[in-house]
Amino acid sequence: MSSLLLRALPIALTGVLLSSVSAQLSYQADFESPQFQLGSVQDQQNWRVDRGTAEIQSQAGRDGTQGLVITPSDPFGQASLSLPEPSKEPVVFIDLWLRPISSTNEEEAQFMDADGVVAGFFRFDQTGQLQAMNGNGEQGGEWVATSAEYEVPETGVSPKWLHLTFRLDFGKDTRAWDLYVDGKLEAADLGFWDDQAAGFQRLS
Repeated sequence: MSSLLLRALPIALTGVLLSSVSAQLSYQADFESPQFQLGSVQDQQNWRVDRGTAEIQSQAGRDGTQGLVITPSDPFGQASLSLPEPSKEPVVFIDLWLRPISSTNEEEAQFMDADGVVAGFFRFDQTGQLQAMNGNGEQGGEWVATSAEYEVPETGVSPKWLHLTFRLDFGKDTRAWDLYVDGKLEAADLGFWDDQAAGFQRLS
């Protein structure tokens, strides 16, 4: 099974798109009716709640429409999406619209892990900064700062919807990935935190 995992404290998600260059891999969720109903996302369109509370809520999307909200919990909340089978495509694109919460805690700041492609939203005083993990392929690496910085309120939640695009290249001898924010390339040719996956299987 392939999995899409989302975790935060809290996080609001209004769109997910998975695709490949050949368009043989495709998944899209906008969390709108009739595909999604208000309430827990458990068992809706192959989604599940792994811990905490994850709900489809009205007025939670970018345009006042429905969205997936993972509410604060201790430990962090987490939801996942299982696809029918893992991708055999060497290059996969993941497109997200979301409002993560910034944190000074590394585990809480991390809001996505896609087979070793890791991103976080870190808090520095009143500023939230998007960072990307340049992994070493052996479950380690260094955080790389991007120019995507936003003033955040006391709650730490991003004041705007972030449009993030991840390009995962499984075709190289050394796995590599790129991060785009609102269409702008912010980090390129980064290493995977763990490069054991042969193809796309999981995003968190």
